[in-house]
Amino acid sequence: MTDSQTFSLERFTRYARLAISLNGRKMLTLLAAVFGAMTAIGLFTAYSLVKFNHLDTTTLNFALSTRTTIYMYCWFSVIIAFAGAFVIDNMDNKARRCSHLMVPASMAEKFTFGALGALVLAPIAAMVVLVAYTVVLYLVVNYWFLASSPISMNMVSVLSIFDVPLENHISVLFQQSVFVLGCAIWYKLSIVKTIVTELCIGFVFVIVMTILASNGVIRDVNVSPETLTTIINTLMAVATVAFWALAYYLYTRSQIVGKILNRK
Repeated sequence: MTDSQTFSLERFTRYARLAISLNGRKMLTLLAAVFGAMTAIGLFTAYSLVKFNHLDTTTLNFALSTRTTIYMYCWFSVIIAFAGAFVIDNMDNKARRCSHLMVPASMAEKFTFGALGALVLAPIAAMVVLVAYTVVLYLVVNYWFLASSPISMNMVSVLSIFDVPLENHISVLFQQSVFVLGCAIWYKLSIVKTIVTELCIGFVFVIVMTILASNGVIRDVNVSPETLTTIINTLMAVATVAFWALAYYLYTRSQIVGKILNRK
C-alpha cells in the first residue's frame, strides 16, 4: 500500500495494465449490451417510420437522418454520463474494499486512471458503438426494410452528434461528475442512490420555483435568455469541476479508510 497522494508514472502504467486485464472483458460485455439495446430500439423505430409512414424520398431521408442523429446523441450522452459511475472501483463489500486498497498503487493513481477512462476512453468507446450502429442501421434499412423500394437512406455522420448547443455538452459532463461524486460518497448501490438524490433535489427545486413563480418573484427578474443560458452554463461548469475535486478528496483522503475499517 502506498501513500494516497503520491504519483508515479511507472506505477500508474502497471496499475492501468492490471485494471484493463481484470475489467476489460466486463467493459466489453457492457458495451456489447449497450450496442444491442441501442440497435434493437433504433431498428424498431426506423421500421415504424419506414413501414407506417408513406413519405417521399426527401422527407424520409430527412426524418431518418434527424431521428438517428438525436437518437445517437442521447445514447452518447447516456454512455458518457454513466461512465462517471465507473471511475471508482466497485467496493460494495469489505473484501473488495480491502483488495482495492492493497493494490500496489496510490489512491491518486487509481482515481486518475478512472478519470481517464471516463473522460477519454468512454467517449472513444461510445464513438465506436455509434459507428457500428450507423453501419448496421444503414444496411438493414436499405437492404431489408427498403429492399423493394427505390428509396434509400443516406448514411448519417456520427460527427453530427456534436453539432448541438454548448449547454448540451456541459450538462452531460455535469451529470457525469454527479455520478463520480455519488460513487465517492456511497459504495453500495451508488448509481441508484445518486439518481434518487437527483430526483429528490429536482422535485424540491420545482416546488421552490413554482412558489416563486406564484408570488411573482420570477416575473420581476429582468434577465435575457442569452444571459440566463450563460449563467446556467457557468454554474454547471463550476459545479462539474467542484464535484470532481470533491470526489477526488473523498476518495483519496477521508472516505476510504473509514469504509474499510468501520463498515461490513
